[in-house]
Amino acid sequence: SARLPEFVDPWLLAERGGIIAGELELARLPRIAEVLADAAGDVQFELDFGKDAKSRVRITGTVRANLSLECQRCLETMTLPVDSELDLVVIQVPAEAERIPAECEPVLAEDRGLSVAGLIEDELLLAVPMVPMHEPGICSMNNSGTSENAQKGSREESVKVNPFAILSNFKDGQLKN
Repeated sequence: SARLPEFVDPWLLAERGGIIAGELELARLPRIAEVLADAAGDVQFELDFGKDAKSRVRITGTVRANLSLECQRCLETMTLPVDSELDLVVIQVPAEAERIPAECEPVLAEDRGLSVAGLIEDELLLAVPMVPMHEPGICSMNNSGTSENAQKGSREESVKVNPFAILSNFKDGQLKN
């Protein structure tokens, strides 16, 4: 379908072996857009609905996107590639979460059904680290929290101005003029 429905019936889709796949603009996902440095781009997704051996509704699939985040070390933009594999069990009440297999995650369906955009957005939010940072070798900041240029400049300054240079004026406890 060219247009993503707001809510879907996961039980009906599971009965029919339905698949929902496509692309969605990141800007249409308000919670993830708020976290991003730039909400341009799309998220690609494929959600396969089916039932497991215990007749539980299972959703498997993938969510892929390149998220533009602000590195918290250097405050420059970085790209976080997300390639998330889903294995979800649809539940109707939170107590059901205790009975699902360990390899699955629960997803709570509302009375109106399941929000596909919300499900995709949740998966992207889970992929964002608490403190997004470039890899140390890529980041323009070193591990001490100063930029490499600032560190180089401070080394040059310490060579030019030695704080102990005044001590060379002392000889045998007397100040030379």
